[in-house]
Amino acid sequence: GFAPWAEKWTQRKVGADLDALTATISPACKIGAVGFCWGTFAALLAASGSTRRACDAACFVHPSHRKIMETIHGMAPEDVGEYYVGGIRAPTLCLTAGNDDPRCKPGGADEVLIREACPADPKFEEFASMAHGWVIKGDLADPEVAQAVPKAMASISGWLDEHLG
Repeated sequence: GFAPWAEKWTQRKVGADLDALTATISPACKIGAVGFCWGTFAALLAASGSTRRACDAACFVHPSHRKIMETIHGMAPEDVGEYYVGGIRAPTLCLTAGNDDPRCKPGGADEVLIREACPADPKFEEFASMAHGWVIKGDLADPEVAQAVPKAMASISGWLDEHLG
């Protein structure tokens, strides 16, 4: 049931929702976008200038923007990369799990594209022993997950403090 539901959330619909949200925020305020899993699709749109007001910092955590855009919405990988990822202008932090898309990992295609496009260096970090989704649905009874989740959250809050403070 996920694919039919996710198909409704096109880049046009998500972009319109982001535009409506950012219209309520004073231009004097900085905006950060954090996306977990398929929510990185919305954070990517906010960071890539696909909306009227781009965010000032972005965080992608166990990212699935490519899977959503390519598999669910049928976009060509080069369009996702060149137009959306390559359009990022906000400082971007990307935290991946060991089984996440290699294009989203340190040294992957997304890091290369963002480094070429964005004036602020991105930061990519892999939590190689973690599985996709560990931050929001990991088993905190597992000592390794219990250690990785606070580390990831500290990275996210530190990134936002640095770029929005």
